[in-house]
Amino acid sequence: MDSKHVSRSLLVCFIVLVLLFIEPINTYAPGEISPVEALQHEGLKFIAENAKAAPQAVTLFEDDFESGLSKWNLDSDWSILVEGSNQVLLGEGHAWSSALGGESWGDYILTGRFKILDGAVHFNVRMGDLRGRYFIGVTPGGAYLRRESPWSVFSDDLAAYSGSISTYTWHTIEIQMSLGHTTVYIDDILRLSRKDYFPLTLWQGTIGLEVVGSETAEAYFDDIHVVGVPVPEGSWKKTGGPIGGLGYDVRYGETSDILFVTDNYSGINKSTDGGETWFPSNRGITGRFGTAMDAIPVFATTVDPNNPDIIWAGLKEVNGVYKSVNAGVTWEEVTPEMEEDEVVVFRGFTIQPGNSNIVYAQGEIPTGVNGKVFDRVRGRIYRTDNGGETWTKIWEGANLVRYVIIHPENQDILYASLGIFDREADDSSCAAVPRSISARQLGFRR
Repeated sequence: MDSKHVSRSLLVCFIVLVLLFIEPINTYAPGEISPVEALQHEGLKFIAENAKAAPQAVTLFEDDFESGLSKWNLDSDWSILVEGSNQVLLGEGHAWSSALGGESWGDYILTGRFKILDGAVHFNVRMGDLRGRYFIGVTPGGAYLRRESPWSVFSDDLAAYSGSISTYTWHTIEIQMSLGHTTVYIDDILRLSRKDYFPLTLWQGTIGLEVVGSETAEAYFDDIHVVGVPVPEGSWKKTGGPIGGLGYDVRYGETSDILFVTDNYSGINKSTDGGETWFPSNRGITGRFGTAMDAIPVFATTVDPNNPDIIWAGLKEVNGVYKSVNAGVTWEEVTPEMEEDEVVVFRGFTIQPGNSNIVYAQGEIPTGVNGKVFDRVRGRIYRTDNGGETWTKIWEGANLVRYVIIHPENQDILYASLGIFDREADDSSCAAVPRSISARQLGFRR
């Protein structure tokens, strides 16, 4: 709806509301209506026509867990529990999940049932990889509404309720998201209500379930249902944002159905059904790039062959190494220390067989100097012996490092593959390549 149409709508509605209370003076012939009555009629007709055109709410998501866990992105702390004749979702410890899809959901109503045995639960709403989430926490002592935006930056309580919520008892929850307003009912009683005036208000995003509180925290969930107005198909025009489409690494997870792909500039995308469907999995990756600062420049990813829950991701354009220990559900930054103005494009990771703490990170260092055809770059290799807590620079040279290979019989011997088709070595003279050339000259290092 353009600005002229909006202005006309508001003007007509205002005039109708005023004129509905005006009693027209009857100075007209039988069967003839006054201008006031005509305007009343036209205004009511306008409102009715626009009301009929309003989009209708539909079911956006529902899960009673009778068919398993296929609708969720889950870490390893979740399972299905049979309670009587009913299957419910069980979360233990610090369990984190998000519904597959829903990144474009705006205003919606989330309903569900929960039972707290120990600890507390979070219902996450308007959750997105780029901006963060709202979360409604429920504890045996009450409930609260908070915001996490950007990720790892938490607000104080936006709203709070203090009162008993019994454990080992099923409760119902209804969360209404309408523009910036969040309303929460627990057991059909209004407990939380707040309009958020935060400048970066979270306007859209999916839902998630979380168990928190302690290592012994435990809770059940069931009958999750989301109702809202779907985003109209084909009504949007791209005006910016991550371009996507530059797939660099494709990796298998624990099974052949689990796949990860780096897709500049939409970050890490994950599939749990062998590539039939994909969803972004970037929570915790804070590196951003581009004019709108919404591009997620993940360039390389490697799944630990010793433990498929451990995944490494490297960024380009902005410095960044990230590690996930729950198959990409969440990420933690473990970037090596660098000089203030230094940029390293991480192109790959090599994990030592049998020891996930020893990892090599390899990449390129842009020089900002043009070569004969392509940019000139240097290369570097880092090593960590403690899973990314600290790093040591073990090699730097005049060409980028694409791969590091560990000798299968002697892990003290490393091989590095240097160079790639669209970069020039910093010491390149672009002379003709001789007919007889050694492995060292080709760019292999031992």
